[in-house]
Amino acid sequence: MQSSTWSEWLAAQEARLGAQLRQTRDFVLTNAGIRPGETVLDLGAGRGLLALAAAERVGVDGHVIAVDLDLGCLTALREAALTTTSGPQIRAVQTDATALPLADASVDVVATRSVLESYPIDPPRCTRPIACSEWADESPASRLSTAISPRTII
Repeated sequence: MQSSTWSEWLAAQEARLGAQLRQTRDFVLTNAGIRPGETVLDLGAGRGLLALAAAERVGVDGHVIAVDLDLGCLTALREAALTTTSGPQIRAVQTDATALPLADASVDVVATRSVLESYPIDPPRCTRPIACSEWADESPASRLSTAISPRTII
């Protein structure tokens, strides 16, 4: 799917709501407890609001997998990543959240903003186990941090 319109809309939101979006981003990433060397999945990455900041937190030994359906958004994310020292840690992947091309238990942290309410899905296999009350597994080794809407953060 390619939609420069969606990417342009997100860019306009970032310009209009920049401070609020950065606050939400920082809360989601802090809540995720990201540590150097970890692998973070940014589900519904858009233009990279979470992915770019997460890459700074995982450091040179970590990785960020930024997943989105929109090619325009991923192109903007890749371009932004080229301007940062943590850009090489980001892998942008165009795919649907219900069909992630990742091995089971291959990520440490899932970070997302305003995406899960759009998907009536079970957590992706690659993120199990997730320490989340709805999706709790007997071994909560992975973490999920999300902002469902601008007012609801879990």
